[in-house]
Amino acid sequence: MSSNLENYSLALRLQHEQKYKEAIELAGKISRPEFRATILIDSGNDTGKPRLVREGIELLETALKGDQKKISRASLLYNIGNGYSALYKLRRQKGVRVIAPNDDDLRMAKKAYREALAETKDAPPSLRSQILVNYGNCLSALGRSIEAVQAYQSALDIEPKNGMAAGNLGIQLERVARITGRYTHHYIMAAQEALKTACGHEMHLSYGGIDAAPRFDQTLHRLQRLIDVHEDRLQPLEKIAPPQNRTARSRYTQFCLKHRLFLNAWVGDQSVTPARSDEIAFGPITTSLDDDQTVPELLRIFNEIKEAYTTARYLFYLSESSSRCLDDISDITNYFDAEFEDLHGLYIGLCKSAYMRSFDVLDKVARIVNVYFKIGKRMDSFGTCLQRNSLEANRMRCGLYHAPQLLKLETTASMRSQTSVSTTLRASMSI
Repeated sequence: MSSNLENYSLALRLQHEQKYKEAIELAGKISRPEFRATILIDSGNDTGKPRLVREGIELLETALKGDQKKISRASLLYNIGNGYSALYKLRRQKGVRVIAPNDDDLRMAKKAYREALAETKDAPPSLRSQILVNYGNCLSALGRSIEAVQAYQSALDIEPKNGMAAGNLGIQLERVARITGRYTHHYIMAAQEALKTACGHEMHLSYGGIDAAPRFDQTLHRLQRLIDVHEDRLQPLEKIAPPQNRTARSRYTQFCLKHRLFLNAWVGDQSVTPARSDEIAFGPITTSLDDDQTVPELLRIFNEIKEAYTTARYLFYLSESSSRCLDDISDITNYFDAEFEDLHGLYIGLCKSAYMRSFDVLDKVARIVNVYFKIGKRMDSFGTCLQRNSLEANRMRCGLYHAPQLLKLETTASMRSQTSVSTTLRASMSI
């Protein structure tokens, strides 16, 4: 056991000194698979050898299926996530064209990190913070910037001296600033503050690579120059005074703040306006000079996205609220007592409706991509396809109008059939 730890510590030191050949050779003498796998993954990542990374992943996945008394499941999953993230990064470095949301390695990394977080109930806070940072990196690579901001902020809340959490938070806030509407400059200032914190002497960057500190410092100075140029454009943020009475709006606002349901990525003072607004907006839109249709259409779809989201959010709020009015209305309806475990009621219905409305957002995002990049025919949207199919069905029905007597008989037969089906359903429900 002691030789394993000694060899592992020595291999880590060799890696830090960039003596990767010696570290890999020493890894072969380590009997503990989880220790050997960590050296292989890190060395493979730093030297650009995916074969070593895959070997390390296989060792960890085998250990995950075996006896886990010697090492925590969270640690195994965390290192598996690191391995798959490394494979994705190495392919990008070699110039392989990848589409991040569809990349299998990146998806596997995200899955491993999420499972690792679920296993950290009794783990040290530093491990959970470390997992959250790498999970945030994975979300950032997938283009899920706002979720990445939340992951970095959570990591910093757990371990305030985690410099990687603060630095990556600053870099991500700068990216998000492009789509934050009138608060762009305030997001840049928040990014600068996070990077300044990351570069502080009391912070540690032990979870990052050798390029972390120079990268944070370089970004910090670039943002400082930008702030100095635009300093006159920064207006002080408006403080929102706590409501004197518990109004419906104040209850709704507190609910959205608690569950992070506002359309923004603000991580600063929660009592100022950016924290309580739906300020997500478009970045620059590039079109040809003679195109006077694309921008208005994109803005219309974007407004529909916000409408769908805010409607879903309010329905969810209602489903989670306690209302005497909703209680009284819900009591009007009796539901069948079936043997299957289904929940029904007005609150459940509101929650289901919220989910259904939120799925509309995904359709509308697809429409934005379709319109801007002109991927397919605009007539082929779901709504127009449904409308076209309905018109074709109407034309088919119109063909029967020349025989009113026959149509009447068929309608009667159809009604009888429907009555029979309804009777069968009622009978089956009552059994």
